[in-house]
Amino acid sequence: MPKFGQQSLDRLSTCHSDLQDLFKEVVKYIDCSIIEGHRTTERQQELFEQGRTTPGKVVTYCDGITSKSNHQSTPSVAVDVAPYPIDWTDRERFFELAGFVQAFALGMNVKVQWGGHWKGKKQDLPHWELKP
Repeated sequence: MPKFGQQSLDRLSTCHSDLQDLFKEVVKYIDCSIIEGHRTTERQQELFEQGRTTPGKVVTYCDGITSKSNHQSTPSVAVDVAPYPIDWTDRERFFELAGFVQAFALGMNVKVQWGGHWKGKKQDLPHWELKP
């Protein structure tokens, strides 16, 4: 049975308890890694600069000050999760993971939104957040 490594557990511990409970169930059935939970303002700004003033692909539209990310709340109401082993080009595995997350969320009565369902924005396949 898959389980989270210590780094994933540490990252998950910065998230809302509903997200912690949800992903602790999901990982029992599909191997995944927690990429990021809570973000400081500095970390959010660093990610915002990526693809703009620093090398890399644009990964967020929230600058961390005028537009805050759900990752910035304490505890975080957003989490980034990827199927393990991580292959950022294998979209099919992200969709497979999403099916497990959505099924468990429904059964646990945890209301989540997946970044893979975003309309009008670039899809964010690792991103999960609690619905208000």
